[in-house]
Amino acid sequence: MGRRRRWKSKGLAAPYSSPDADPTTRSITISGSKVAVACGRRWRVIDVSIQREVQTDASHHGAVRGIAFSPDGQHMVTCGDDKTARVWRVSDWRCIRVLKSAKKASACTFSADGRHIFFADRFGDVLTATTIPATAAANAAADSLPMEAQQAAAQQNKAAAAAAAAAA
Repeated sequence: MGRRRRWKSKGLAAPYSSPDADPTTRSITISGSKVAVACGRRWRVIDVSIQREVQTDASHHGAVRGIAFSPDGQHMVTCGDDKTARVWRVSDWRCIRVLKSAKKASACTFSADGRHIFFADRFGDVLTATTIPATAAANAAADSLPMEAQQAAAQQNKAAAAAAAAAA
């Protein structure tokens, strides 16, 4: 059984056990007054300014291993053992994008401008996608590509950039 701590204005209160608490905290991220925690199959968001849990979700079908807020705090990304990365809109906590991988994802983050997400497996393979595609057709096309094809395209782009730099 896991343990959670309640926030109080004068500091951290004594820990208490919860029957639905997950056993292992794997990642934590902060955006403004919101603290997001990935633990077990769930992720939770606590707003420390009101000292309440404002959102929880267990839609991943395995352990949630990574969690990150976008730089502007408008989106959040989670990833995990179910081989997916999910992008959430913070304003209503809706999942707006599910990206599938060939391997279990172990870490995720946003680019500095918040337009792209990155997620990686434990072997160091890093995958990238736009946070919000321009159109629904672009979303379907991007999500339908096998990860191997996305990785091959990324390698080709890297090789082309290296060749162009060498030629210049």
